[in-house]
Amino acid sequence: MIKPTYSNIIPKYLVLLTLLSMMSCEKEIPNVEIVENPEILFNDEISAFQTTLFSHKIGDTISVFDKKRLQNLDSLPLTYKIISYKKGYNFIINYGQIQSFRLNQEGLKDYKNIKKDSIEIIFGKADVKEELRDAYENELYATHFIYKKRNLMVSYNDNNNAIGYISLGDLPRPELLKEDMNSQERITHLNLANQNYTSVPEEIKNFSNLRALNLSNNQLTDLPNWIGDFKKLEVLDVSTNNIKYLPDTIGELTNLLDIELHTNKLRRLPDSFCKLTNISWLAIYNNELHTFPDAIGNLSKLEGIVATNNKIKDLPISMGKLSGLKTVIFKNNSLETMPESISKWINISKLDLRENPFNEAQKEEIRSMFPRKHIMFSMNPELLKNVKKDTIIKDGDTYRYIKGN
Repeated sequence: MIKPTYSNIIPKYLVLLTLLSMMSCEKEIPNVEIVENPEILFNDEISAFQTTLFSHKIGDTISVFDKKRLQNLDSLPLTYKIISYKKGYNFIINYGQIQSFRLNQEGLKDYKNIKKDSIEIIFGKADVKEELRDAYENELYATHFIYKKRNLMVSYNDNNNAIGYISLGDLPRPELLKEDMNSQERITHLNLANQNYTSVPEEIKNFSNLRALNLSNNQLTDLPNWIGDFKKLEVLDVSTNNIKYLPDTIGELTNLLDIELHTNKLRRLPDSFCKLTNISWLAIYNNELHTFPDAIGNLSKLEGIVATNNKIKDLPISMGKLSGLKTVIFKNNSLETMPESISKWINISKLDLRENPFNEAQKEEIRSMFPRKHIMFSMNPELLKNVKKDTIIKDGDTYRYIKGN
């Protein structure tokens, strides 16, 4: 498929297309090196998994890398890591395997003149165009052009009016569910986001060495009991589903470091959840929680809890055991008081309790627990009465500018 508007590289691209057409009778197209053939990314018949970057393929283990070129290779963390042979050409490493390629900065020199309205002319019509907007000002800052079949994404930076990066292999890979069992056993990370699943596919059972599983943005209402069989699992993302409860077997995933539960319909967490003592961050906002399990204090490594937009009415006393907490956000819940035990949160740097029905006496009691910290509360509505002109008023330990009526 010739993209005639990008004239400065067309001659080389035509040569490549000619070679590919000569091989069209063959079932398999050989791997093509991106650095030598940047125009290969314009060919909508070639997927990310038919390309190489410095002769390395997606799925290769890090043993393929030149240890002399990459210092401290053996000390690479198992989880998500970006490494590079050359500035602008990056490998995304996950659990010792090449998960994807990413081109940015100097790696985009062959694509730097492509503007937003030409992306689909050059790369082909995108399956999905995803706009990313600032959460506060709702300003557009990036647009993702997603090509599912090719597992390619072009991220356009709307602030800079240029392509920000191109990634290959980062998109979900449901086709891995059809691999033979030997191949599935070698896979350590599995991305099945955005597949409209209403239940967790049974085929996942065959991936016995999974370290990371992404089932976000589906239509799941629950998780199967066998989820607890993945003893090696360290990252589990089931955010943005319709999950109402977690199975008791969730507590058997004792190697979990990160669990994403936000944007579901969870009403409670099972007591077994408190066995996940290695997690450091709990993102459980946009659910229907009323409280936490009594033993939540066992999660001694927690540094952050984000539970915005729930229905939490009270907190267990054991919350006070979480002395490592730095960030706690309970905005928009139904809290009227906080247990005295939270005074042991000696490392807290952000405590957001806005949009909860605390009265002024309760607010002062909580402030007294943290005399040198700024606690975020919603403004006392009584202070707004009879404000006739623009003024500054004191609300607890905060001064606010109020625009008059």
